[in-house]
Amino acid sequence: MWRAVAFLLAAAPAHAEGRDALYGLWGDARQCARQPIVAGATLRAEPFEIGPGWLRHGAIWCRLTWFPAEPRGDGLYVSTRALCGEDSAQSYRLDFALAGGTLTMIWDESVANGPLQRCANRK
Repeated sequence: MWRAVAFLLAAAPAHAEGRDALYGLWGDARQCARQPIVAGATLRAEPFEIGPGWLRHGAIWCRLTWFPAEPRGDGLYVSTRALCGEDSAQSYRLDFALAGGTLTMIWDESVANGPLQRCANRK
């Protein structure tokens, strides 16, 4: 029994450490450069910012509840429950697939953002 407890305690940090690879700013070239969405306009493309318990994309914030991370080859796969918005919060299953330095985010198993590159950490 003690071996099982020791295994679970030893495995828990590995899952959290694996998620650390996702934290930071991710986007395509336009998002990372925060270029205007439409030429001459003031609204700019924004990267996705991922933190330990949240995700931000422009003015939209999501609270993340993480499931265990799964190392895969040269990357990582992890699912979350994302609760996004304020007044009428929407719940999504959000999967993160990190491979070869690129990130793909899959919303409710149907809509994907990516592949995304890590942006320079500037605001």
